[in-house]
Amino acid sequence: MVFMDQDKAFDLWTYPTSQVVGKYRCEANGLDEEGHPLTAVAETVVEKKEAQIGMILDEMKEMKTKMTEMKTQMTEMDTKFNDLRTRVDNSKAAFTEATTSYGNSHYILSKPTFRNVAEGNRLCRLYGGYLAEINDRQEFDYLADYLSHITSTAEGVMLGATDEGQEGTWRFLTSGGNMSTLVWLPHEPNGGTRENCLCIWKATKLMVDCTCLHTPVLLAHFLCEIPV
Repeated sequence: MVFMDQDKAFDLWTYPTSQVVGKYRCEANGLDEEGHPLTAVAETVVEKKEAQIGMILDEMKEMKTKMTEMKTQMTEMDTKFNDLRTRVDNSKAAFTEATTSYGNSHYILSKPTFRNVAEGNRLCRLYGGYLAEINDRQEFDYLADYLSHITSTAEGVMLGATDEGQEGTWRFLTSGGNMSTLVWLPHEPNGGTRENCLCIWKATKLMVDCTCLHTPVLLAHFLCEIPV
């Protein structure tokens, strides 16, 4: 079918079949600049047209060329993806102090770094996870015991929870749910609105509230949780 738009023609059916053969009429109604009614009419006849062997071969050749181009693009994308994956893996290796698994999660403990919870969570997301969210006492006991055996220059291990929205009500940073498993060091939490993030203190295997961004610089670990 050929659709007419002033001096332009658009092929809608290159090889019309018997199902679309017939006479077609297009009528458009509107108003001119003075508000007078206008009607434009165009008619065309669609006839059956058999595809020629030469045309089919030309189209097959064009399709083959496009498929070759797509294959080349996919190869280039695979190369870029593999390069990016290698960079991420190298970054993870430089970032990691230790790893462990519990339940349906894999955990990565960062090397001691600047205490910046937002940056720590961003790095965890880069590796497919988030700052660890402790959902029950069994998970806490396992992780606290594991962390107590890690020897480093930093004692605090940052978790993915905050009471910044409402003082004393702890919520997970990523999932947004309420955190109910809180195993505090005696006299904690004691930082008020100055300390709105959550740490495990390795030596005591208990929780403390701590600053989300510490200035001057105070080193800490981040604990990433990656679902498996």
